[in-house]
Amino acid sequence: MGMREPGSSVLFNSAWKSISSIANVPFIEYSSEIKGYKDELRTLGVAITLEEGVSFVLQGINLPMDPTTITASNSLLLLKCIKCWNGPRKNIPKEFMGSIKKKWLKTVLGYRCPEESLLFDSNYSSLIQRSDGPFIDVEFYGSEIALYKNQLRDIGVKVDMRHGPLCEVYAQYRRLYKALERLGELNLVGGITLIAKLDVFIADDILLEDLFDESLFVWYPSKSIPYLCQSKLTSIYTSMGVKKFSEAVKKHELYKLNNPYSATTVIESANVIREGLVRIILAFLSNPSVDICAEQRHEMVQSLLDLTIIEVDELVTMQYKVMLSGGRQLQTKTTRMFHWKRDESRLFMRQFDEFQGTDGRIKFATYFSDEISQGLLCERADLAESLAELIKVGCLLDYEATSIEFLIKSKNLKLFAEDEEFLSANFSTEDEIMEENSLSVNDNILPSPLESQPDQRKVNIWKQLMKVLSYFFLGWRKTTPTI
Repeated sequence: MGMREPGSSVLFNSAWKSISSIANVPFIEYSSEIKGYKDELRTLGVAITLEEGVSFVLQGINLPMDPTTITASNSLLLLKCIKCWNGPRKNIPKEFMGSIKKKWLKTVLGYRCPEESLLFDSNYSSLIQRSDGPFIDVEFYGSEIALYKNQLRDIGVKVDMRHGPLCEVYAQYRRLYKALERLGELNLVGGITLIAKLDVFIADDILLEDLFDESLFVWYPSKSIPYLCQSKLTSIYTSMGVKKFSEAVKKHELYKLNNPYSATTVIESANVIREGLVRIILAFLSNPSVDICAEQRHEMVQSLLDLTIIEVDELVTMQYKVMLSGGRQLQTKTTRMFHWKRDESRLFMRQFDEFQGTDGRIKFATYFSDEISQGLLCERADLAESLAELIKVGCLLDYEATSIEFLIKSKNLKLFAEDEEFLSANFSTEDEIMEENSLSVNDNILPSPLESQPDQRKVNIWKQLMKVLSYFFLGWRKTTPTI
């Protein structure tokens, strides 16, 4: 490191060997000739022992980029230097603290920076195992690492089980236990079953929950209790590492029609794919935040309009699996009310007879909206749930035009001109449908549609003109400053 004053130098010896690979220290080369002048060198200001030269270590700390090159001896000697520094002094230099904010401590979960590391306390081994968190690897460092508990704490390692993220989990355990003790109706010995967190789940999907045994799910009180509400319990369970059931369950389709050429009926698609449904879908896809261009959303909707809709007696069987600890798995099966085979442009559905009454309508709306939204947004699954909710409401409203218009506006959605043109090209207007229905009843009395068409066209033109004028007038008023 060049020529230096004696007071800025350290006499190298075997005790410094482990530190030289992780810190730039201004060593004087040790030799047999200089060995006999230690006292003289110390008098001149040269640091001889580790205690005397610890400041050079903290100033010159330079941890390698590859943490695997840092040996246990390197780390332990560094902690010893910190301990020496803490003797006559108190605060560790900020520059040193900044230099060690990198992944160099070996834990059972890999290398971590000090703030992400934990020191295991055997007093809590009945509650927490070493593998439950990023605990410092004692097998690597040896039992000597425990002698530097205070130094580990000083550089950011969590050494007290009563503090830090993991300790918060322990605190949650205790909080949960105390809360359960306050429930007088519970017998904690016989009424609560302790299960490994890999074998129990937070029930966040009631329809899925109904398919499995209730013993798979975490406990919640049957009645609302102020000091133990469900949201608090969910937070506790989550902090313990319990998974949501919807995230743990894997779905698999077992598509099968027992008699594919019998018990099937092709039905008129217009009875299912209604204009109100398409209007809702286009309004949703037109939202700028969804970022789907007009051409793409029209292609998506066209795939819906091109469907052949088939009623069947028996439909798709869905298999649900959930993995448990030890490689075990639970599975169950159920049938779906709808199934959209995109590669065949066919929508299979159970017979309409199964959707009668209020109960049948809500089931139809729920299952139909899920299948349509997931089929349309198979590449944008994050949006499917929101679209399904809109479709479900529209379905329950029987796609009544005024209600659908209000529903769309209430969600701050709208259709653009190209979407209205797409709708007009694929659906007859309400007036034309009424006219056709009237003609079918008595076409000798009512006038020809060609005769009434010009007057109706004039009415439509005036309506559009008034909308345009009101739009510009309102827009002008909004942008005109008040005086």
